[in-house]
Amino acid sequence: MTQLFKWHSQVRDYEVDMYGVVNHAIYIHYLEEARNEYARQCLKCDLQDFLKSGYSFAVAGLEIQYRRPLFPQDKFYITSTLDSYDKRRQYYVQEMFLEADDTLISKAIIHIACVDVKTGRACFPEKLKQPIEENSNARKDSTPQKLL
Repeated sequence: MTQLFKWHSQVRDYEVDMYGVVNHAIYIHYLEEARNEYARQCLKCDLQDFLKSGYSFAVAGLEIQYRRPLFPQDKFYITSTLDSYDKRRQYYVQEMFLEADDTLISKAIIHIACVDVKTGRACFPEKLKQPIEENSNARKDSTPQKLL
């Protein structure tokens, strides 16, 4: 079973703000890209396929701690894992590290809800349950770990 996934990237010049560092909001884009790749590659969940089936995913909560800034051209990687889930949400733990020396840049817990497009309500369809149970070590019916 898959537990930890690594996604690699590099800071692009246009992601840097007037202070010469990556703006805090850009980190959320990085996390989303890494989480989507984790879902595709490790959980075998294609988000476009879910949308065609009438389901969408929404960020229902986000906790993030910033430990160190990112600068132009920094190479980094993000580890992603599905920590736990219940009938309404999945809780992903993601950590960002500087590739040069594995310095922790940030840590986040992302709360994701699968939403039935017709009703707009959170749900946990079999289409999601099966790949999570088969492809992760996530704790079922459990609250997520805390950052602090």
